[in-house]
Amino acid sequence: MFIAAALFLAGAGFWYLHHRHYVYTNDAYIDGYQISISSDVEARLIELYVDEGDFVQQGQLICQLDESIFLSKKADAETAVALLKEKVALAKIQMEKRRDIYHVARQEFESEIISFIDFDKIEKNYRYAEMQHKVAEANLTNGIAKLGVIEEILRHTKVYAPRNGSIAKRWVVAGDVVQIGQPLFTLTDVEHIWVTANLEETKVERLRAGDPVEIHIDAYPDRHFTGSVFIVRASAAGQFSLIPPDNATGNFTKVVQRLPVKIWLDVPKSSAPLYLYPGMSVEVSIKVR
Repeated sequence: MFIAAALFLAGAGFWYLHHRHYVYTNDAYIDGYQISISSDVEARLIELYVDEGDFVQQGQLICQLDESIFLSKKADAETAVALLKEKVALAKIQMEKRRDIYHVARQEFESEIISFIDFDKIEKNYRYAEMQHKVAEANLTNGIAKLGVIEEILRHTKVYAPRNGSIAKRWVVAGDVVQIGQPLFTLTDVEHIWVTANLEETKVERLRAGDPVEIHIDAYPDRHFTGSVFIVRASAAGQFSLIPPDNATGNFTKVVQRLPVKIWLDVPKSSAPLYLYPGMSVEVSIKVR
């Protein structure tokens, strides 16, 4: 009986000391950046170069959209630009011709060789040719801009990885006509991961940034991971739910809220790959001061 009581007291004492200096929760998971890769143009998807589970490097070509329609538009725009250049050259010749006539007519008018009516007509013809030349140059600038838009669209028919990561989900197959903004892949940045722990609001009183954390990842029960508290987010998790709680009701029931705590995860170097992906279950013990 005495031994059992001593063991009970020892266990209770250990639990108290641990509870006093540690904050524990199993409501935690690995978190990270997940990027939705989408198309900037509407076109048919003709080639996929990666699939789910593939690791990609930033700038790597991951899929190709059909270019044929845009190439036709480019050829049409290039022809239009060539024609506009000829129109500019023709308008310039006409303007220079009218200018030379105008300068001669001005001298003749000042010498009272021709009348004001004849000089005015020649001057207006010159000003009209000058405006036509400016309009032709503006049309050429507009045509070049349109060609640039088509060339930019053509560049967007090739979709590249925005950063290093792993393809977590493929949403399309070759042959699909994709819309602007439609998700093609979900990319997980596996190089920058952390742990999000949802702590009860009653446990964060002594929590501070930099507090050391012992981390247990369910996928690796025999491995020990560590980290440190980075930030306590400035709102309870329930505020970001689809329907945030409305406590101003007549049937209010007090429920302990949870605050998301961001914890940097120290990833140890390992010869074998570590599969640490967002959503994996974690338990954390934070040593508080």
